[in-house]
Amino acid sequence: MTNYYVSPDGTNTWPYCTSSENPCPASSANKEFLGARAGDIVYFLPGTYDPGNAPSYEVPAWNPSNSGSDGSPIIFKSYSGTCTILHNNSGPAIGSYGKSYITWDGFTGTRTSLFNFVRLDNGANHCTIQNCGLTGWDSGGLGGNLTTLFVQSSTDPTIRNNKLHGNTGSSANNTAMTFYSVSDATVENNDIYDNTTGIHDKDGGQYNTYRYNWIYNNSSSGFRVSTEAGGPNPNHIYAYQNVFRNPTLANIWLGGSKSHSYYYIYNNTIYSNSEEGIYVGDGTGWNTVEIFNNIIYTGLRGFNYISGITNFISNYNCIYNVTTTGRLGSTDYTTLANWQGTSLDVNSVSGNPNFVNAGGRFVTDYRRTSYPTNGRGGSYPNVMGAYITGSEQIGYLEDTGSASPSHTPSHTPSHSRSKSMSKSQSPSLSASPSAGYDYTRFIIHSSSNIIDGEITTHQLVPPGVKQYEDFQDGVLHDVSNPADSINLNSDKYTEIEWCLQATDEAEVGETYEFRVTKGVPILM
Repeated sequence: MTNYYVSPDGTNTWPYCTSSENPCPASSANKEFLGARAGDIVYFLPGTYDPGNAPSYEVPAWNPSNSGSDGSPIIFKSYSGTCTILHNNSGPAIGSYGKSYITWDGFTGTRTSLFNFVRLDNGANHCTIQNCGLTGWDSGGLGGNLTTLFVQSSTDPTIRNNKLHGNTGSSANNTAMTFYSVSDATVENNDIYDNTTGIHDKDGGQYNTYRYNWIYNNSSSGFRVSTEAGGPNPNHIYAYQNVFRNPTLANIWLGGSKSHSYYYIYNNTIYSNSEEGIYVGDGTGWNTVEIFNNIIYTGLRGFNYISGITNFISNYNCIYNVTTTGRLGSTDYTTLANWQGTSLDVNSVSGNPNFVNAGGRFVTDYRRTSYPTNGRGGSYPNVMGAYITGSEQIGYLEDTGSASPSHTPSHTPSHSRSKSMSKSQSPSLSASPSAGYDYTRFIIHSSSNIIDGEITTHQLVPPGVKQYEDFQDGVLHDVSNPADSINLNSDKYTEIEWCLQATDEAEVGETYEFRVTKGVPILM
């Protein structure tokens, strides 16, 4: 685990550049730094870097030679000031092809050809792109996935605290970022603006989470989920606490030719849409779609839903100053009262949400002057909109340097993947930091969003050969540890969830592992 230093005109020999005063070169001809290993950090000193041409449209010009490991990623990081990476016309500039636990942190660059600027592909699992400022390219009428940041066939990517803008063209495929067959993604605290489409989860997404993003002035859609032939059916898509402003089409567009299941779209703030706030349509079947706690302010239509969605919830939303509240199938319903006659949104409201500065240019303009508790509640917030308390940090976080952003969310969702158990035991939560055991860094913390002992439903793919019908009700806890005794037969499985809070003893940047143990109330 070594810190290295590179610059465009460095003269040292790899791997002896362990001082910023004597860096190694990094260029199209000098790529030795890509041999960094797990736990290493390669710092890029200020300057403009030219990685040269990429070997193919899939493999970046600067592609790491090794994978990092859990808790010890390989980090390529802007040291201070501005580090600009040039983009050439033969493929991606940076990213990872087939290497896992890679982080690119703090770079700027401009896409200058039909190829992606950043690409994670072919099992580039557990990779992170953060604190970057990336400008797109106007591709005119060219076809293809013409996106600034592209992720394909990879698991657990994190796209955090970036500014992604200016990627335009004639189709919805001109995006700030596009995902293909990606699972367990986290996309958070990004500013995504002035593109044709902001985010496109294009095919086969599973357990992907989009939260705390400021998405505005994208000429097609802000957030789009669709499907194509060949990939798996998308499922478990979560989009919450995002602020949208001024797209031409739908702010949130969900569709495509395949079946879709387990979509949770909630606590988003949507301002000024030309067509609809939230669109759900197309596809061979929709199962379990929940749309709630959203604020939709001004536009042609609040909702546009296909008929026949199974297990559908659209409720506890605020729809204000729209021409038409919603469309179901081919029928428009002008007023909220008429719309509620379809049995949708029976607890929704149409009053002014009272933004601080409706129509404003800044994400904080969409805080509210008050936060009435007329939302869904239970294990979800009882306040509508992206701002639940007004203290949330949404969009790009300024002044983080090259550190990853850190803030305490006002809402901790219960839907993320959790450990499944298939033994008879009294479970309790334990954790171990990579540096050793410590009992003071995390505590069980009460939450108004859950009730201790409340039943939780299955969120995970069943383990082994088990099926969903083998699931036994689990529990949520924000007080109890260990949990009450659970009698679990070997042919069943369950899930247990706890609400945690980090204490002042928790170390920023440290990695902590949480475990379910048998009967011993250990919490670290």
